[in-house]
Amino acid sequence: MKISKILLCMAVLVCLAVVASAQDPLGSGSSGNSMGSSGDWISPNMGQVYTRTNSDPGLSGMLRWLDTPVPSFPWYTSGGSFYSQPYSYTTFSPYTEYYTTTGMPVVGGIISNPTKFDIVQKTPSTVYYGAGVGLPFTQYSSTVPSNTNDLWIQGATNWTQYVVSPVGTWLQLIAYAPVEGPAGFYETTQTDTTSSKYNTYQFNQGYNTMNFNADKVGRHMLYFVVNSQPSNVVVVDVFAQVPADLTEPGLTQSENVAVAAPDTHQLGPYAVSFNMNTDMRYQIQTPDPAVYPFATIYPLVIKTDNTTGASISITQYNNLTPSIIGVNEEIAAMQMALRGINVTAPEEMVIDNMDGFLLSGTPFASTGNVSPSLMFYQSQYWLDSKDCECGPVSVGTVLVNIASTYPHDVTEGLLSSIHVASGQMTPTQAQDLNISITPPSNNVLEETFGFIEGRVYDQKNGVGVASAEITVDYNPTRVMTDALGNYRVKVLPSQHSIGAQSSNYSVIPSSVMAYRNQTTKLDLKAVSR
Repeated sequence: MKISKILLCMAVLVCLAVVASAQDPLGSGSSGNSMGSSGDWISPNMGQVYTRTNSDPGLSGMLRWLDTPVPSFPWYTSGGSFYSQPYSYTTFSPYTEYYTTTGMPVVGGIISNPTKFDIVQKTPSTVYYGAGVGLPFTQYSSTVPSNTNDLWIQGATNWTQYVVSPVGTWLQLIAYAPVEGPAGFYETTQTDTTSSKYNTYQFNQGYNTMNFNADKVGRHMLYFVVNSQPSNVVVVDVFAQVPADLTEPGLTQSENVAVAAPDTHQLGPYAVSFNMNTDMRYQIQTPDPAVYPFATIYPLVIKTDNTTGASISITQYNNLTPSIIGVNEEIAAMQMALRGINVTAPEEMVIDNMDGFLLSGTPFASTGNVSPSLMFYQSQYWLDSKDCECGPVSVGTVLVNIASTYPHDVTEGLLSSIHVASGQMTPTQAQDLNISITPPSNNVLEETFGFIEGRVYDQKNGVGVASAEITVDYNPTRVMTDALGNYRVKVLPSQHSIGAQSSNYSVIPSSVMAYRNQTTKLDLKAVSR
């Protein structure tokens, strides 16, 4: 009898370790900042820099959205109509920290006159290269030679070499020059044709700052030369923005201005609804789910700015997992401490008619780049917890995690209104979300569509997966792959999540941008069940 109890306890501990690894597989020994910026928490790891092989599986989709440019615009293919059309706020939302809508006009030049920049007072957390690769600034400054000319676009907490911005906005540039002296500054603007501008400026030794006005639609490529040495090129893709009108196709209510009606989104097999009930402007992203041998994690990100946001992630375990809410609470509190947050107010509460908890905390005094008054919240509950026949423990398969840096009243409103249900949302809800499944041809002109085509294949042997149904934004389309795994689906021009359903394979969805009258290639990897 004692042996059986010991074995039962060991089994529970092993299962809890699996739960902990899903909640925080990075562990305390993870590389990168313990906190970085408040954005690290709301995504929940927004802004932290990890490789894709060791990042939190539940957050990998969010990381891809936040540190990778939007899917490449077809600048170097035939036809340039894509840049002349307006784009929704979603296109620009990953880059809002890098541009402002007001600024001093730049008269008679490309940029404003350079002034000295105090790097000690305004050190960035992370620098991002054009391909979306992030590097902590401390690592960057210790490895990059100090005798090179460097050019960056400054954000609220990070620097980057690539931005997508609405026309008419202002960007702050940071230039490092190892020696002072006259500099040539160059701008090449590409549309159907290219045009170039050149001007001279006096650069200070060290870091310089200057304004740039994105006043024309097109791809703007900027660089400078000091002492006959060129800098790197920064790229600013500038497009017109769709007016913030709730009736504008392609925008959901939450992407314009918060309204009283609840938000409803489809996260894989789960319909999630909640009501932010705030006047604060916010936008919502549903990054790709992460598929792993032990679980699939479906994330959603709510973002107002670089310090205010929330995330909802649903972890669906493949097997029954211990769902002891007190143990989950202790694990979550330890994770918050490892990320630099001092938990000050643990609280048990009912969420979505299920037992759950809410943890509140503020940053430790030693945590850098974060306001000590900023509150962090984390909450969890199990959607299907039940008593286990194996012993005195509860088990479940679906864990819901909510993290937030919104004010207390907004966070409480989110927790009191959230509802997660298994199954597809109703057609009315899908219409509210502007799900872009192929509509009847007699309602929408053929030329307003774009096409996604590619191949679904077994990632182990490369063999095509036949008879898999293609999904668009997690909704079935009745479009099936052929005998070689090939498919072609018609969608409205927008960013979509394309996946596939198969009885023998799990297919990892991928995000892709569809353009009017153009075909975008996208191959999908399938993992054998």
